[in-house]
Amino acid sequence: MEELKRLIWRTLSSAIRSKGDIILTVASSGIVSFLLPGGRTSHSKFAIPLNATEDSTCNIKQGNLLASLIVKTKLIIWDEGPTMHRYCFEALDKTLRDILRFEDISNLDRPFGVKTVVLGGDFRQILPVITKDWILAVGDGMIGNSVDGIGKVPIPDDVLISDCEDPVSAIVNSTYTDFYSHYSDVTYIQKRAILAPTLDMVESINEHMVSLNQSEGTTFFSSDTICLSEETFTGLE
Repeated sequence: MEELKRLIWRTLSSAIRSKGDIILTVASSGIVSFLLPGGRTSHSKFAIPLNATEDSTCNIKQGNLLASLIVKTKLIIWDEGPTMHRYCFEALDKTLRDILRFEDISNLDRPFGVKTVVLGGDFRQILPVITKDWILAVGDGMIGNSVDGIGKVPIPDDVLISDCEDPVSAIVNSTYTDFYSHYSDVTYIQKRAILAPTLDMVESINEHMVSLNQSEGTTFFSSDTICLSEETFTGLE
């Protein structure tokens, strides 16, 4: 799926740039931005505040080089969008409307100042986490509650888990159905993944998965020391 997505981004970028038009490719993280043609992080490219608030705007001044580039831009691709807080999109939306209103005053009332923005990513991934306010993260943090013209992305009923005494077990059983019949099948394991919000949850899931493995265990020993054999130092002063 990731390969297909990157192919789409590369195809779009090549098609638009081959016509002499400008396309800006950004991502929500540095690692993902490296996979995009000419990619940058969204915070770096659009000068979005690291701790964006409801009143935040991008640090782009009217008439500077970046503002002029945005005016000429044909398309903006923003990968891994679902992992960002809605305030980041709202900051860019307000800034683009302000910059592009000088091209056409009606752009002040259009999403992203009438610029075409393609948002990519897995919209089933965990939503942005708001510190000490997980419940509001679903309602306040999601893209769907942001700029006009973007609808909410509903969570399918088949991926929701009802309240239970052992949520870790419920998550694992939902993701890896009939695990005992497939635990030795590498393909079956690789086709599924569990996204965890914290390292503690990762540890809990790992421990539960290990407990389900009925195969005989093997213990490997290692030593964090340097080998002092003569071969090790061959060629060294």
